[in-house]
Amino acid sequence: MNALTFENISVYRGKRQVLSIPHLEIAVGERLALLGPNGSGKSTLLLVGALLLDSAEGSMTLFDQPISKGKLKILQRRNFATVLQEPALLDMTVERNIDTVLKIHRISHLERQNRIQDWLSRLGIQHLAKAMPHQLSGGEAQRVAIARAFSTQPRILFLDEPFSSLDPRTRAELSGDLRGLLDSEAVTTLLVTHDLNESALFSDRVAIMDDGKIAAIGSLNQIDRCPSTPAVSDFLGHTLIEHNEIPEFFLKTFSFPDSSECISVNPEGIKIVAGSTESTSVNSATIHSIQALNGSARLILNFEGILLVSKIPLEDLTNYEIGSIVNFIIDPNSITFFGQNKTLAH
Repeated sequence: MNALTFENISVYRGKRQVLSIPHLEIAVGERLALLGPNGSGKSTLLLVGALLLDSAEGSMTLFDQPISKGKLKILQRRNFATVLQEPALLDMTVERNIDTVLKIHRISHLERQNRIQDWLSRLGIQHLAKAMPHQLSGGEAQRVAIARAFSTQPRILFLDEPFSSLDPRTRAELSGDLRGLLDSEAVTTLLVTHDLNESALFSDRVAIMDDGKIAAIGSLNQIDRCPSTPAVSDFLGHTLIEHNEIPEFFLKTFSFPDSSECISVNPEGIKIVAGSTESTSVNSATIHSIQALNGSARLILNFEGILLVSKIPLEDLTNYEIGSIVNFIIDPNSITFFGQNKTLAH
């Protein structure tokens, strides 16, 4: 059984189509992350799935049943809970924020009290039961929002960048706690995020969106090894090189079809080595800049006028200086050309 199925979904803003989903299935118990740059359609797809935004075209099923209209649609929506970037708490105490939502779900008074105490305890905020929203930190407020969502025992949980406004330490702590809750509750989840690490932590599959469409879907490792489009490569942080700008070394070493429009190089495939450039497989480049990203460091290498990205361990960051020369090798399996969507070999 599928929790949600989308068929030929289209959403327009004015005359511009901002979402086009021919087909998408989310299985019961699955956790799917939506990735992509700003404006790619991630949040729009989440809102359609949560029945908070109507599509102009297409249809959806919820647990293999068609989505209804009117009051029946409102009842179907009670299968869902949503946590947004901002907690959107009501101007009342923490416990009343949860109690109010449970009343809407027609939960008995005794059961409401049990759930409130249970979820405040599980999120570690039972001491905040009488606190007002303005008395909470950002992390505490988001913990209340998550407790409120889980207290309704949703069959599908929608998360729209729930940690993006938090500081790194609070984000790490709360995301770890949420991962534990998702594991224990086994709730179907649709997550919108910009963060690749977050998608890996929470999801079984990822869908990378571009211009309102799903450009790639599968495991993050699969997509990273063989990106489907230049836009996907760019989002993943790969180096994109136009066909007429490919360095001479690449042309001599790898086979490039005339039909290829551009190539991408996965940073995982560019390895810094201590060997000399006397080997035909070793090249040298100047360190153009140094970055820290998602728990690792990245060297931006200037090689024949092209900026290549190489990942290195964060602890090795102090071993390199901007302007210094390093030697590197390239794994041919890290190179993808676009035109025939095929991984290059020697």
